[in-house]
This record gives sequence, structure tokens and C-alpha cells, in this order.
Amino acid sequence: MITGEAVLRAIRIARNNEKPITKLIITSPGGDIAAGIEFGYFIREHNVDVDVRKLCFSACANYILPAAKKL
Repeated sequence: MITGEAVLRAIRIARNNEKPITKLIITSPGGDIAAGIEFGYFIREHNVDVDVRKLCFSACANYILPAAKKL
């Protein structure tokens, strides 16, 4: 589920990692629109590939997928 808390946690992990994050593996039923937009901006700014494992609905499909460098 895309929530403000989950997005902040993911961004912190990415920023604190020694190596740049190049790929996001996601399964999401959707979630909060504002959090999805914020995460989408982060993904776009960092040129992250997105790999959907099972599903990506709502905020995931509308904001995460379009921001991906490559699917």
C-alpha cells in the first residue's frame, strides 16, 4: 500500500544506501495519491527502473509507473 509513511521510509533507505538504487520491485494495490506523486518524483529524479511483480493499481499505476526509467 502506498502511504506517506511507506514512501518516506523507501526514500530514506534509498538515500542512506551506499550505492545508488537503480531498480524498484513493487507490488501495490494503490494508495494515497499525494504519496504516489511524491514517490513518482523521486523515481523520475533518480532514474529508477520499476519491476511490477504482481500488481500495480491506482496511485502505483498513475504515478509510479509513468515515472520509471524503464519497466
